[in-house]
Amino acid sequence: SRAAVVLDPIFKKVGLSGKSVIPLVVGTGCSVPGIMAGRTIRDENERRATAMLTPFIPCGAKIPVIALFAGAFFPESKWVSPVMYFVGILLVLLGGLLVKAITGYKYRKSYFIIELPEYKIPSLWKAIVSMCSRGKAYIIKAGTIILVCNAIVTIMSSYNWSLQAVDPSASILHDIATPFAVIMIPLGFGAWQLAAAAITGFIAKEEVVGTLAAVFAVESTIINEDFELLQMGGGEALFGITAVAGLAYLMFNLYTPPCFAAIGAMNSEIEKRRTFAIVSHPDAGKTTLTKLLLRLYDVSSGELMINGKNIKDYDVHDLRLNIGTVFQDVRVLYRMQCSRRVSATRSPE
Repeated sequence: SRAAVVLDPIFKKVGLSGKSVIPLVVGTGCSVPGIMAGRTIRDENERRATAMLTPFIPCGAKIPVIALFAGAFFPESKWVSPVMYFVGILLVLLGGLLVKAITGYKYRKSYFIIELPEYKIPSLWKAIVSMCSRGKAYIIKAGTIILVCNAIVTIMSSYNWSLQAVDPSASILHDIATPFAVIMIPLGFGAWQLAAAAITGFIAKEEVVGTLAAVFAVESTIINEDFELLQMGGGEALFGITAVAGLAYLMFNLYTPPCFAAIGAMNSEIEKRRTFAIVSHPDAGKTTLTKLLLRLYDVSSGELMINGKNIKDYDVHDLRLNIGTVFQDVRVLYRMQCSRRVSATRSPE
């Protein structure tokens, strides 16, 4: 909260909000909850920009990729991982300026109100519960998505279209990845193995490491606890590219479009939604209609339909989450313009 207050003046200049720092911090663990954390931002333009820029921050799934290439090409250097995070922050700021220039969003002076909680000693029990929860989620992911993808990549790199065992250079995976490898030649890494790893990285970024292990047979190479290659002459001999190209390939996988789950979360958060207001004479039933839509109470007879579906079939929590309301009980709103009353709704939708 305090970081959000300090960074708000800076983020406002690039079209973001001080609250954008919360999704960026959450995004270091996973981009999906980081994107969803942007719902606390009231301004629609700032919220959408935050959702689009959060995946630039390297998440936990990208750490194995950073560790592999840092150990393979720069075993004596300690700057690789910090630089990747600083580059991500720089891309967030530059991306904010770009979105601001494209959309024509103008900086407007606004009040920034946020609760500053008291400083408290971290709870060891909550930390253990959070650690177990994250560990369980990763085990489930590793046992489903990652395991299945690695199995598919291994099969595709071992068989041709006639399902005959062949060398990887004549496999199904080679035929699929070769057209993409041609596109990547100007970037300095035109090998089909690297193109295949980049493609599977869209499913899950951990798959980059798994695919490289399958197509380059990394299991025959000894890797110590520092991810340093002890045989085959290091990363240049194994992957067939220079250290500069290896760094470029690393940044390509970190800052290109994220995994499909993050793309889906971005789509749901920046989807265009409609805002409307119910305006009429006093005692015309505005409050009654609004409370019926929120299911604060239900109709005694007949049916209330939304998009051809009975309102009772909708989940109450989701229904109230997607409908913002301003009741007449808020006396101070009478002095506002109609547009400002609508913008004061509890939900960004």
